[in-house]
Amino acid sequence: MIKKIFLILAIVLFIISCSDSNPLTDSQKNRLSSYGEIRKDTLFAVADTFIVSGKVNTGNSPKLLIGAFKSFETRFLLKFNNIPPDSVLIDSLKLIFNVISNFGNGINPITGTAYMVLQEWDENVNTDPNWDYASNIDLSPFTSKNFEIPANDSAQVIINLPDSLLSVWNDTTSGNRNFGLLLNFTSAEHIKEIASSESVLGPRLVSIYRNVGNDSTIRDTSSASIDASLIDFLGSFNNDSLYVSAGYAAHTFFKFNFDSLPENTIVSSVNFFFEQDTINSIINTNHSQTIYVRNVITDFSELKIPYFEIDSSFTSNIFYIVPLTEKNNNQLSLDNIRRAEVGQYFIQSLINKEINHGSFYLQYQNEGYDISVYALHGVDSPQIEQRPRMVIEYFINPETRI
Repeated sequence: MIKKIFLILAIVLFIISCSDSNPLTDSQKNRLSSYGEIRKDTLFAVADTFIVSGKVNTGNSPKLLIGAFKSFETRFLLKFNNIPPDSVLIDSLKLIFNVISNFGNGINPITGTAYMVLQEWDENVNTDPNWDYASNIDLSPFTSKNFEIPANDSAQVIINLPDSLLSVWNDTTSGNRNFGLLLNFTSAEHIKEIASSESVLGPRLVSIYRNVGNDSTIRDTSSASIDASLIDFLGSFNNDSLYVSAGYAAHTFFKFNFDSLPENTIVSSVNFFFEQDTINSIINTNHSQTIYVRNVITDFSELKIPYFEIDSSFTSNIFYIVPLTEKNNNQLSLDNIRRAEVGQYFIQSLINKEINHGSFYLQYQNEGYDISVYALHGVDSPQIEQRPRMVIEYFINPETRI
């Protein structure tokens, strides 16, 4: 009886392990099994390159960034539309924001200064090459305030702003306008990540004032109406590696050749493997680390840098946006539950040439949310196991393609 129980348990575990490696439905199993024994091939990428796109839009990010780490410098802009009028007597003016995490080596306080901004800006300001923060701020102590952000991973920061800020913002007769604040660092060894206006913990401007001729005290709280991080990358990318980065965008392209597969291949499942170059990576552990694989129609040899053509059909078929995650240490690959669907609905279309394949295009899911640089080994890596590859499990259709 005990032997029978162990036998049943072993069979159940075997079935579960098989479903994990290739999670097909019953109808898929019945259809594919009629083609005979499954085959398995490993295709290595035959060409690669990377393109540095540069600065990205940070206006819709849930985080604001301030500080410096490795080759990155960050600072952020804030604007509050609902400010008290010039007909009130200001008792205090406070800026409040919340630190939600840190990025970099070590956790130390960051010192900085809040400056009044002198020129208009919008959410795309990080991508505007003509908007220079250094020439667009008022350096006068009359409108500036020094501050310190504590070392904590999470903390609420309160900065007592100069009361004179409101009078300047409201003094339209002198040509002044409310263009908000720039918060810049003066000393930093890492980057603080702060809740933006997209969050319920976003920055607030708290003002306490009295109406002229009225002794009543009023407390107003205004949430930031617009904000954006300014990200500068002062370094360079090592040409010995390939890069997918966020905050300062870089994209990687890999070319695979399907000609070695039999003409009547029927794909069962597929998996990608991309190995991380740990030396040249700047990994943000607060980042989702999700990297998308997309198809590019343009032939790899004709790829016009920085121009590329992404397959437009990914907008209507989710499997043309394939998410890779770091499943094992220093390796990007597909989740088990996606391998069958990606193979049968995405790779099968490329093999059948229903969709042209020029290359695969890798990019971060959210390029404007964080800073993270994922370096990859390429096709010329001296270690074969580090080269980009695709593992395909498939059947042979003896009659025709599906």
